[in-house]
This record gives sequence, C-alpha cells and structure tokens, in this order.
Amino acid sequence: MPRPRTGYVEPFKRADGRTYYRARIRLADGSRERVDVPGKYSTPAGGKTADERAELYALAAQEREDETGDLLAKKKAREAEKAKQSDPRNGETVKLWSDRWIAARRVRGLRSVATDEARLSTHILPRIGVMPIAKVTRANLEQLVEHLDGKVRAPIKPISWRTASHIWGLVSKMFADACGAKQRDLRVRDDNPAISVHGPDRGVHKAKVYLWPSEFLSLVSCADVPLVWRRAFAITTYLYAALIPLLEAMREQANEKGRLLAIDETDRKLSRQLQRCLQIAKVKRSELFTTDATRKAVTFHDLRATGITWCAVRGDDPLKIKQRAGHAGFGTTEGYIREAENLQDGFGEVFPALPESLFGPTIGPSGPLHGKKVNDISGGAGNRTQVRKRFATYVADSLLCSRSRLPAGSP
Repeated sequence: MPRPRTGYVEPFKRADGRTYYRARIRLADGSRERVDVPGKYSTPAGGKTADERAELYALAAQEREDETGDLLAKKKAREAEKAKQSDPRNGETVKLWSDRWIAARRVRGLRSVATDEARLSTHILPRIGVMPIAKVTRANLEQLVEHLDGKVRAPIKPISWRTASHIWGLVSKMFADACGAKQRDLRVRDDNPAISVHGPDRGVHKAKVYLWPSEFLSLVSCADVPLVWRRAFAITTYLYAALIPLLEAMREQANEKGRLLAIDETDRKLSRQLQRCLQIAKVKRSELFTTDATRKAVTFHDLRATGITWCAVRGDDPLKIKQRAGHAGFGTTEGYIREAENLQDGFGEVFPALPESLFGPTIGPSGPLHGKKVNDISGGAGNRTQVRKRFATYVADSLLCSRSRLPAGSP
C-alpha cells in the first residue's frame, strides 16, 4: 500500500534574511510541483512554529490536489502550450520564430545579426513577441508603427526617424520571410501582413559633411596631432587613392611585423577623437562640429565618405565608385555624386599629395596587425575592390587598440 501523500516543506532565505517556505506537492502522475506557502502561514501563531504552520499548509494543499487535481491540470496545460508553440503552424510565437530566424541568418554569415537582435529585443518583441507568428494581423503591425512614431516624438530618450525606419525594415523582412523564406521551415504564413502597412514617418535628411582638401591637409600635417592618428585619418580617407608608399613606409618602420597603427584602447570614440584633432589642427568650420535638426557633426565614418565624394569630384566612373565603396544599390552612390556636383566649384584639388611628415621615422610602439604584411593587404592576387575591403577591415581592427594618446590638455 503506497504511503499517503502529505506534502513536503522546504525553507528558503530571502536576501533580507527572512525565511519563506515552498511546499512540494506530489501529483497523480508521480511528479512534484512546488507551491509558495503564503506569508500568513509562514509565521508563528496559535502556539505553533513557522515550520509547523507551513507543514500544515502543505498537508492541506496536498489533500486539495488529491481531490481536485488542479495543479496537474495546470501542468498539462503548460505542456500543451509549450508543444503548441513548437508547432510552426499552430501557435509558435513571434519570439520563438524570431529565434529560429536569427539563427538561420547567423548561419548565412549576415553581418547585421547582432544589430537585428538588439532591435528585436528592444523595440519589436516587447510589442508582439508573445503573439503567434501565424496570427499577427495588419492591425497589429499598424499599432507597432504608431508605437515607433511615438518613440520618435518622445521628449525623453527619443529614437531617430532613421532608427524607426530601420526597425520597420526589419519587421517587413521578418514577415516576408515568414511567408516566403528560402529556408522552408521558416515559412509559417500564407500571407504577408506588412505589405500594405505604411512604415514610420520619415524626418528631415541631415546634410552630409565632408572634409575639404585644405582641411584634410591641415589635419594630417599638424605636428601637434600624434603621428599615429594622422596616419589613421589619411589611410581611412585615401582607401581609394595611392596608399602603397605610405603603407610601405609604415611597414618598414615596424620592421615588417606588428601592428601598423597603434591607437589607445581608451580612445574608441573615434568620432570624438577626430573632432578633437581637427580643433588641434585649427580647422574651425562650424559645420564640422554642429548637430541639430538638419545637420550632424563630422564622424570617423565621414572620412570614408570624404574619400568617396572626392572620387566623384575627381570624375571617376560612377559604376567604379559603386564597386569600390561596396554599395548594394546605385542610389547610395548617386547621393555622393549629387553632393560632388555641389562641391566642385572652389572645392580644391582632391586627393592632394600626402605631406612628407606622414612618412616620419617612427610610429611609436608597434603591435600586431594579425601578422599580415602590407603586400598581403595592398597587393598580390585579387581585384582592387577585394584588396581595399580587406585593408579597410584591418584598419578598423587596428584602430581599436594600443597605446597612443593625444597630448595632455588637448580639447
């Protein structure tokens, strides 16, 4: 004859030192379920200790479960819901489906996966994550768009309209794949509810900012700006020009080993460092340092944009510019070309000869550039676009480490 089920009490300690209890109730299927003992049954009273009162509660809870089977019914409901969520056509939530979708994108090697995950967890899943992916409607997505518009207009910590647009682009891609992904197990819908939904409102495009050739020369010629930084600025801007002589000089000075660019790891805010160095070099144009509704201050990425714009000013073939820059669509390249048309008159000679001071005798402590020699990066097999892309990757890697600081007291 089986022993009568009486329940079992486990004491636990809270962070503040107080004791609370959990009752372990045996279910009819032989499993056990933990139930919190209410606080009023966890304190001494009526001549009984807290332990004794908690045990009495567990006994009563066990008797109630034996009679009604409520806990077992709830357990089976949870298991059924979990099984339902694992069925792609019968209730898999947006959250569970997006986990599979992100995993598939990661396998494909897409570089945007980390950004996609952040946008999902911050802006999308809190709104529709618990909904079955197969049952999301156009109305649900319209509510999401309204929420994004509200976040753009929020007085405290708003997001930019561009961020809202990127988030909506991710949502649109999700539901497009939910009904037509190449990976068939991701197809869980027969329609795309995002097709006819208008995305978030678009705002004002901020004007692009570039360095003029004279400003660039002032920056890379200024003796008060550390040589390692001047070289970093020159390399990033001249990715589409003659870099081989400078790289060969840097390689020789590094004894053909170690990192060619040594940047202090505390200086990862490269845009801020660029602005500081421009001020040290007496480059004072206000547009480079102003951020408002229609303008943004210069960023480190704008050095690359400066080089692309200079290619357009120089009159390079638009298709070659697109290929070199790695633009997915020609529309992006057209933006640089239109900007170049506005800059040509009085802009100055683009890609001026690099100053001799950049070829100086020392670059400070060297560090590894992943063991790659300059010839491996800037010459040899492969087309020029591949070479430039590889070198751009190494430059970005190099800029995040090592040991050179601006002079004390610099802006």
